[in-house]
Amino acid sequence: MTRGKLLLLERLTFMQEFLSQLEQEIASDPVGKIELLGRWTQGVNSMSGLVKTLGLDRDKQQDFIDALYSEAEPPDTDENQQDTPLGARQGE
Repeated sequence: MTRGKLLLLERLTFMQEFLSQLEQEIASDPVGKIELLGRWTQGVNSMSGLVKTLGLDRDKQQDFIDALYSEAEPPDTDENQQDTPLGARQGE
């Protein structure tokens, strides 16, 4: 990854933390913090631009951002098909 993209990734990480803090403030007192909604919206738009610039909005097998926030997928547990000792599925 180029130095420029690394710097943008650093800014993206900062924006994520900044937006999380704003969301907590807004959630604690929605009526009293309505002015923060504009800052939050601008932050989301900025973050969206960073994601597009970094190319993270493209479909891939597994984006590293998604991998950071996702849990491991459970193994395929289709009740109708079971593995045989040779590794082939029954019924295929």
